[in-house]
Amino acid sequence: MPTIAAVTPADRLRDAVELLESIAADRRVLETVAEGDRKRLLQAVASVYHPDRVERR
Repeated sequence: MPTIAAVTPADRLRDAVELLESIAADRRVLETVAEGDRKRLLQAVASVYHPDRVERR
């Protein structure tokens, strides 16, 4: 029986980067997802890009 390789954090990061790059190239992609999911995505991106002051220190 073949083994299924575990998905690593590095694999997930590469997938996330590919998704973000596709959204950056055509933001209309965001129109195809539910508003709640879109808000979660944008909040997560904002949190990574601008962490709170305690995190930056």
